[in-house]
Amino acid sequence: MAACISTNMSTVSEPRCAVELGFTEKRDAWALKSKYFPSKIGGKPAWLHLSDVPCGKRLACKNCGEPCVFLLQVYAPRDDVDSAFHRTLFVFVCVTPDCANKHDAGSFIVLRSQLPKENSFYSSEPPVESPDTSGSPSAEDFCKICAVCGALGDKTCSKCHSRHYCSKSHQILDWRDGHKARCNSQCTDGCERTSAPLFPEYELVTETEDDACDDDEDCKTDEERLADYRQYLTSHPECSSGGGDLADLNKMAATCKDKAFWKFKMTIAKAPDQVLRYSLGGMPLLVASRGGPQSVPCCSCGSERQFEFQVLPQLLNSITEPAVDSLDWGTLLVYTCKASCDGEPYREEYLWKQNFSEE
Repeated sequence: MAACISTNMSTVSEPRCAVELGFTEKRDAWALKSKYFPSKIGGKPAWLHLSDVPCGKRLACKNCGEPCVFLLQVYAPRDDVDSAFHRTLFVFVCVTPDCANKHDAGSFIVLRSQLPKENSFYSSEPPVESPDTSGSPSAEDFCKICAVCGALGDKTCSKCHSRHYCSKSHQILDWRDGHKARCNSQCTDGCERTSAPLFPEYELVTETEDDACDDDEDCKTDEERLADYRQYLTSHPECSSGGGDLADLNKMAATCKDKAFWKFKMTIAKAPDQVLRYSLGGMPLLVASRGGPQSVPCCSCGSERQFEFQVLPQLLNSITEPAVDSLDWGTLLVYTCKASCDGEPYREEYLWKQNFSEE
């Protein structure tokens, strides 16, 4: 089974004892299917609840209405919730340039899905990991899936009636990408490859963060911080070329007055390749003193939400391509229902986008 991000972090009784760091790692596509409960970046979502996957309308950007692209999923079961023996959080993002540059989080969608140990889709025994085994169970076994993005395909090609889509825009994209020439030639949703707007696919592997940072940073002068920061950039060039707006980074570094920013950079420097930080009930690592969430709305069930994980700007190095180079963020903070309430197959949760600069 793929690495579980929250195996040691899922009980509410120990919310602040550790932070799990997430890193990208190449993995064969067969190992990232639903049956293995993966944590992963990019590709199509490996849905958890298989018979009622989200439709195109649920995955449409709140700003422009275009379909969002699957960004990542985190397998994070809760030991203290019987109905969350299996539990996965899915994050989607709109790559339309006008939306990607916005400071608000309207271009992001977070969905939570969970299942008890005994359920209609998966055996209670761990699956055998092998490329030679069937890909079942999968969402394709229970419903029609969009050939482009993997969402519910509730729309059908009017000519061949065998190719399914979540939206008109994805049907048009597929038609232009080659389905027009192959339509009516016994094609199905999986028989053609399309230049879908998907991010490169990676497994998300985890490692527990080392002991907390040395608190003596708070005692340093601005000049000492600036000297340390310059030394840090020299020894870690991969960090200075990572995600985020470098003009904003350098402006903040030059003043060295934002302790939250300094703490962020020095904490990340200990493991500069990390792309995600998981700490259920813990505290997020903010990129700036300003621009954090003032309040987090309660879940629709009435329960408070708590911080669960954050996506770091380093992820942009792995997923940004010329077609989507407008994506940018300081950090993405994901808050989820404290009770991990049951009910809907996919319940929407809350994401806050913090930028390096408010300008």
